[in-house]
Amino acid sequence: MSLRPSSSPSAMPSFEPTLTPYPSPSPTLSSNPTISLRPSSSSSPTSIEQRLEKERKEREKEREALTAFFKATGGENWYVNTGWTDEGWDHCLWFGIQCNTKGIVTSLRFDGLVGVIPSDIGKLSKLESLYLKNYKIDGTIPSEVGMLSELKYLRISESNVHGTIPSEIGKLSQLEEFYLSYNSIYGTLPTEVGNLSMLQSLVLNNNKIEGTVPSEVGMLSQLQDLWLDDNNIEGTVPSEVGMLSQLQNLWLDRNNMNGTMPTEVGMLSQLRNLVLYSNNMNGTIPSEIAMMSQVQRLDLNNNTFDGTIPSEMGILRKIETLSLGNNNIHSAIPSEIGVMSQLNYLSLGDNNINGTIPTEVGMLIRLGQLHLQSNLITGRIPTEIGVLSQLEHIFLYINNITGTIPTEVGNLSM
Repeated sequence: MSLRPSSSPSAMPSFEPTLTPYPSPSPTLSSNPTISLRPSSSSSPTSIEQRLEKERKEREKEREALTAFFKATGGENWYVNTGWTDEGWDHCLWFGIQCNTKGIVTSLRFDGLVGVIPSDIGKLSKLESLYLKNYKIDGTIPSEVGMLSELKYLRISESNVHGTIPSEIGKLSQLEEFYLSYNSIYGTLPTEVGNLSMLQSLVLNNNKIEGTVPSEVGMLSQLQDLWLDDNNIEGTVPSEVGMLSQLQNLWLDRNNMNGTMPTEVGMLSQLRNLVLYSNNMNGTIPSEIAMMSQVQRLDLNNNTFDGTIPSEMGILRKIETLSLGNNNIHSAIPSEIGVMSQLNYLSLGDNNINGTIPTEVGMLIRLGQLHLQSNLITGRIPTEIGVLSQLEHIFLYINNITGTIPTEVGNLSM
């Protein structure tokens, strides 16, 4: 069973190229014109001509930008470049392009290109989605991206992009999804991201981002997904994270974060996944964590948390994965853990846990893995272990357990 989603954490609307009609470049004139001395309530010929001229210039500017994109990405070598090399084709019919009903480009979607992202991309003023994947980019994200005021979806993943995230990103007031995962982005996360009031997904995992998580992240009131895992981020989890009332996924694992966990995380009532493993975080696990009533995965493994396992965590009725291994926890296992009826993975190994294994563990009927190795646990193995019909792995080595192995263990057919 995989506990992590794929490298694309959330689904994105389809942006398959479509063939869309657009207006004729000039109005059709009647063969029998009439003359009227009364003012017309409709647009005058001059205003129509002005509008059409404006649209024509806009389309010319777009065509120039697309031509620059074609040249910068080695378009002649694309596997499919239908229409791009034929001057007679309207660019709305080119492969990878989608236009609106006015013939204005709204989407670029490509996979596996080679080259750079040209600064001319900023000329596509009505662009709503930019999707580049498996793109061998030899360059950075141009600051001109900040000119795309209509952009809603920006995904450039698995593309070897390097350099920093331009602060101009903060100008994209309509942006809902921002993906830069699996690249070589370095530098800090600009504070300007706090201006992205419509942002729902911020996915920057598997890069080389450093510095701290800016407190301005707390201004992203619509944010549902925050993925910053596998970077070089330092500092603490900002307390402002607690303001993200819509947040469902918080992944900060495999960084260099330190300090204590803010009690404000308890305000994340919609959170499904809190994943902080492999950092340098310390202090006690706050009891407020029990307020995250929707949480399904809580992974604090491989840090230096100490203190006790809060008994209040027993009210986390939807939790499926609880991983607190490889810390400095020095308390007994609370009996309240038996109330976690959905739990299928419990990892408390490599701590200083003492006391006995509570008989309430036998209430965890969905439990598939139980890791209690390398602790200071005493007493006997409870016979109630034998009722865990889904249990596949149990690790109890390096403890002070006494007595015999209960015969009920023979019931564990999995």
